[in-house]
Amino acid sequence: MRDEADTRAFLDWCFRTGKPVAVPLAENGTLSFHRIDSFADLHSGRFGVMEPSGERYTDIRSIDLMFVPLSSFDELGNRTGYGRGYYDSVLSFCRRKIGIAFPEQKTEVIDTDPWDIPLDAVLLP
Repeated sequence: MRDEADTRAFLDWCFRTGKPVAVPLAENGTLSFHRIDSFADLHSGRFGVMEPSGERYTDIRSIDLMFVPLSSFDELGNRTGYGRGYYDSVLSFCRRKIGIAFPEQKTEVIDTDPWDIPLDAVLLP
């Protein structure tokens, strides 16, 4: 979405190596996650973002590692998104949270709110 890092190469690697993949679907002010086995399981949805086509729901508590999009981040793992709070509504349930960003998206300090969940790390492609 917008200036977020592209995850297609990473997803392709997961598909080729048999890693399970669940992708988000924005609905009712939060995200639900759905298992996909290939890019064919996706379609263009709201916001122009690829969304899962099927109903293979995955409980957020079963996700070991989540790669999180962001618009900016700081050294402490704080992040900003696009202001709707979709990821903030689910990050507290996830064991490990890794942001994906470009180096240019790093900022000195991000002011946080009590409901903001910091990332464990940020991956720079």
